Amino acid sequence: MERIKVLLLEDEPLDIESLKKLIRTQSLNYDLKTVSTCSEARQCLSEASFDVALLDSHVPDASGLTILSDLEGVPAIIITGQGDEETAVRALKNGASDYLVKDLSGMYLHLLPT
Repeated sequence: MERIKVLLLEDEPLDIESLKKLIRTQSLNYDLKTVSTCSEARQCLSEASFDVALLDSHVPDASGLTILSDLEGVPAIIITGQGDEETAVRALKNGASDYLVKDLSGMYLHLLPT
């Protein structure tokens, strides 16, 4: 079975480790490439193809929303710490396939495989 190539744009080490742990413990068939800035994400997108992108809505150099236009057919899920409707609408209008709100318990991560 071919592995799912996932680009993760995330600058919080705890969130990165939580996703890696989920992949390991659930034996998910994912190859995870992690970057912490939009410029690093753009570089990765120019060098490799991905099946899905998980984009933090706020990273040091910009919003994950700014690279949606660079994805060219790659489904993107915006992950945000702000559960407001405005962020959701903006994400979906800019081309995101979905969006998830980070919760302190990390339960949002369990929605990603679905």
